[in-house]
Amino acid sequence: MAKTIREKLMHGFLNLSLRQVAGSLISIVCSVMLARLLGLEIYGLYAVSSFFIIFMGNFINWGVNIFLIRKQSEPDNDCIRTGFTMVLINGSVLFVLMFYCIAPLLSSWYGREELFWLLSLSYAGVFISSVFKISQSLLEREMDYGKVGIVEVSGIAAFYLSSVTAAFFGLGIYSIVIGEICRGLSSISGYIFRPFSMRPLLNKNLLKEMYKFGGGYVAALLPWSINGALNPVVVARLAGVEAAGIIRIAEGIVSQLSFFTGITNRMSYPVFAKYQKEKEKILNAVEKGRIYQFFLACVPLFVFSAVSFWLIPLFYGEEWYQVSNALVLMCLIYGINTVFGLYSSSLITAGRNSDVAKFTVVNGLLLWLISPITVHYFGYLGLPIAGLIASPSYYVMHRYFVNSFGKPDYYDISTLLIVTYVITIIAWSIKDIYLSPIAFILLSALFFICSKNLKLHVSEMFSLIKKRTHKLQSV
Repeated sequence: MAKTIREKLMHGFLNLSLRQVAGSLISIVCSVMLARLLGLEIYGLYAVSSFFIIFMGNFINWGVNIFLIRKQSEPDNDCIRTGFTMVLINGSVLFVLMFYCIAPLLSSWYGREELFWLLSLSYAGVFISSVFKISQSLLEREMDYGKVGIVEVSGIAAFYLSSVTAAFFGLGIYSIVIGEICRGLSSISGYIFRPFSMRPLLNKNLLKEMYKFGGGYVAALLPWSINGALNPVVVARLAGVEAAGIIRIAEGIVSQLSFFTGITNRMSYPVFAKYQKEKEKILNAVEKGRIYQFFLACVPLFVFSAVSFWLIPLFYGEEWYQVSNALVLMCLIYGINTVFGLYSSSLITAGRNSDVAKFTVVNGLLLWLISPITVHYFGYLGLPIAGLIASPSYYVMHRYFVNSFGKPDYYDISTLLIVTYVITIIAWSIKDIYLSPIAFILLSALFFICSKNLKLHVSEMFSLIKKRTHKLQSV
């Protein structure tokens, strides 16, 4: 019997959640091994190259994958072939630019000759991946999220397993190249699941429509991409590629320990869409949602940060101990972002994309103005310090949210953030393998006992999780 849209969405959510968990587990384990095998310098070069490779990937694809997913009518063979041809043209032109212009310039600017080959050869992986992303887009359009999850996890596994193996055998910087190419080749699994005609075709009307759509899509991504350049550009250039490697590891830990945020963000869009005309319900959903996000994403991050002075050297090696210093600042930045994060999805659902874009620009400008100064004086710690100094820019997001939905209550979430961070700092400052976790547990237990609201929120969250689990089982 054919599944309803609701059943497909529920199964899709479950599959994507499982993919997120599987991908995070692979990344956590293998990134530790890769960092230990490569060391600070080579991992720092990887931090630099990966940003530029991903950035170039946006221009290769030019939004073709999103165009195929969002197209109102079903994409016919001509549409798919035109999209495929467009990706081939973009990728070929950009390869020439990469090999003869971008890679030599970046190699010279950073003073690292090996960066030329790292960028030029790794580009092959993202080019291959962009071509076969068309299959993944078609699978996603058909709501076949199980196969989408397999393709995504296979890409993560292919990169880490191949790069870690190559690094183990002493291939150094070229282990990253091997990993990127294997990641690209793994995307062929999407083509196996959902093949399409690879005969080139240029339909002028479709090509024009795709380039127009892609231009807007890439322009929308630029502010986020530019903000992501702070580590590979500012930190790597002013404090050295080793410093960029430290920040990259810290960012990776934050991302992996807080992966539930991505799941809750996906859940928020249909909720906000349902309550578009009921502002009070959206306000209530945001206030409760960010509390749940804090429990699921921030608490694991804060716990790890509290004992990171011990865990980082244990897992990554002694040369990576400075990651702990960055992590204890970055967890506060992430906590502040959690306070305001759901404002973005609620405003986008309400069609207020420009408000979110304005905040991104304001926040980005502050970071780019502040970070060169802070990195100059504080080295790798300058980037998280700049993030904290720029945090008042969230007031812009607050004002837009208030204008659209009303004034939210900050008492519960701010109390939770401040108290948990103070507990984290106290435990981290003790720097004792036994006393630090004991201090964190005892102080957290005391906070839980004394806070009636906290107990209420925890009870509501577990009740909601239980209810959602029963719904998924019944589908």
